[in-house]
Amino acid sequence: MAVCASAELIREMENDIKKMIRDLEEISAGIERGIKSQSDWNDSQSARYHELMHQIALLSAAPCRELEDVLPRMERLAGALDNYNSVRF
Repeated sequence: MAVCASAELIREMENDIKKMIRDLEEISAGIERGIKSQSDWNDSQSARYHELMHQIALLSAAPCRELEDVLPRMERLAGALDNYNSVRF
């Protein structure tokens, strides 16, 4: 049985996921900053706008937790591939 994957490829994917997490966190923080900069708006339409933007910020940050949970598993997979590839048959 052959394993058609490399630990380096897994680690590259891990780095891509870390970058994606940073990007999503920056997007969410940017939306929150935008909401705060418009906090002096005080009519009913602005209240709906703030609520909608807050929901968008939460939705953009939500995948970060799931992606962070994947990172240790990917590292374990890369380690297992390193171990497998170091064995000579």
